Amino acid sequence: MEGEEKPVVGGAYWGVGARACDSCATEAARLFCRADAAFLCAGCDARAHGAGSRHARVWLCEVCEHAPAAVTCKADAAVLCASCDADIHAANPLARRHERVPVAPFFGAAADAHKPFVPSGAQAAAED
Repeated sequence: MEGEEKPVVGGAYWGVGARACDSCATEAARLFCRADAAFLCAGCDARAHGAGSRHARVWLCEVCEHAPAAVTCKADAAVLCASCDADIHAANPLARRHERVPVAPFFGAAADAHKPFVPSGAQAAAED
């Protein structure tokens, strides 16, 4: 499996589509499970990890949609992988000053996990 090319699905950014779910291979992966070393869509994650799951998971990078998020940049309102963080924040002196914090993994159901940078009105509407 090492070096194997993964299919891409969904929208494209810079001509590259989102990484496909390792389980179903039809939906775009949205998160990474560290314990399983698997990129999963929301449906497959819900089937594999219930509310009591102890597997640490993180959202995927919002820029490339191919790697686990490593940092949160509040100025850019994004969670980024290490590679995209380096590319974006090396662009100019202002971007280099952005405060970034490590991404905290979540446990349990992804539906209950904090979604970064969702406007409060949208979060409330999604919970109804």
